[in-house]
Amino acid sequence: MDAQLYKEFKIVEKAFWSEICENNIRIGDHTHCFMTPMDAAIFNFIYLRQGATESSFQQASTLFTSQKKNHILVLPESLLPEFEEIIKNAGYTGDGMTTAMYLTLSDAVYPAYRNNPCDIILTNHNLAQWAHPLKTAFPVGDDSEDTIINEYIRYHQKALDNGATIFHYALLVEGQPVSSLTLTIHDKLARFDDIGTDIAYQGNGYATHLIKHVLEFCREQGVERCFLDASADGLALYRKFGFKSLFNYLSFIKE
Repeated sequence: MDAQLYKEFKIVEKAFWSEICENNIRIGDHTHCFMTPMDAAIFNFIYLRQGATESSFQQASTLFTSQKKNHILVLPESLLPEFEEIIKNAGYTGDGMTTAMYLTLSDAVYPAYRNNPCDIILTNHNLAQWAHPLKTAFPVGDDSEDTIINEYIRYHQKALDNGATIFHYALLVEGQPVSSLTLTIHDKLARFDDIGTDIAYQGNGYATHLIKHVLEFCREQGVERCFLDASADGLALYRKFGFKSLFNYLSFIKE
């Protein structure tokens, strides 16, 4: 793994989560906690980096469990041999794998897409438009879905009110928001989050159109490198733009 790329990924990752989460707590040099008032696991994280120790992990885990907060533990796949037994004994269960990816903008490729009629707007003034596609793109699957979306809007609005350099985009079809993307810019680095399309509109090239638009904006802003955290479903799409894999993240949940 390229040490400089890894460092840049962690810098912009922290820039995003530090703005969104109400509390961010550092335990040692390689363990970071991001915590919100919500008990939902998707809003509370422990991140372990290369060099994390069992002691720092146990402190972080205790921080959440003492408050009865559901949370997700995220660590590079390379740390699994060292932490697998520790994680299992602490009561965590596997929650999947994602891939950290990067794109040097000078190497970007812009794939062809269906030129379906649509509009792309910046929705920092109306985050409900940005959040609308996320309801079906990333379904929670229970009665708390509206509460979770509303809380996510609130966290993003608070970040904007505090001056965060975060841009919320929505792609509209006949005035209806169907795709979303969140862009965080930190110096000459950028990060994409919340890339999703309403399930009823998937397969029409809308996400491709939206990503192309935002990459062009990044170039105009002098961004040199863009990062994201991709699920298996998104890998093929991002690779079309020239995104390359950096490392794999493993997630474990405790509820």
